Parts: sequence; structure tokens; C-alpha cells
Amino acid sequence: MDLLSKTRHSAAELVLILATSLAMIGQGRFDLTLLAILAVLLMLWISQNRVLGLLIASVLAITAIWMSGAVISEYEEFPSRTSRESVELLITGITLFGTLGFLSLLMFRKYIPAKL
Repeated sequence: MDLLSKTRHSAAELVLILATSLAMIGQGRFDLTLLAILAVLLMLWISQNRVLGLLIASVLAITAIWMSGAVISEYEEFPSRTSRESVELLITGITLFGTLGFLSLLMFRKYIPAKL
């Protein structure tokens, strides 16, 4: 498998590794939790463990659904739903957690066996 094919096959893991790395750098201090998440993601990327991949995909999917509901709930609490801040909250939140949900779907597709 060449590098481009391997990168495309592991796109979801690489995006999550990049996001975790950027969060660690942006925080400006040592955080053991982010380091542990990065280590687990790197282990998944290297080993391609099916159980770990499905576990992470499940956690991401549940988080995406839960947080999308929270964004919609916060949006509904704005007095004027057409204000700039409320629309910005809705667009940013749905984009962020929609992307997270899409990554979890990619991971499910990769780690669920073809023959069940």
C-alpha cells in the first residue's frame, strides 16, 4: 500500500491526531489528558486495532450527537434567533460537531467487518 492510499485509508485518525496535537500546542502547558488521548490515537493509527477503532468511533459519535443537541438547545435560548451571535453559534457548532460525526462514520466504515 503506497503512502497516499494509506493516508486516505487513515484520514479520520490523522485528522484526530492533528487536532489533538494542535490542542496541546495551543494550550501552552503540559496536559496529561491530551497526551494520553494522543498516545491512544497514535496506537490506533499504528496498530489498526478493530476493537479500539470501534470504541473510539462510538465515543466520537455519541459526543457529536450529544453536543449537537447542546448547541441547538443553546440556540433556542437566544431571545432573537436571527441575531448574529445566535446564528454564529449554530453554524460553528453544527459544523464542528457535524465534522466530528462524519469522522466517526468514516471510522465505523473502516473498522466494521465487511462480513457480519
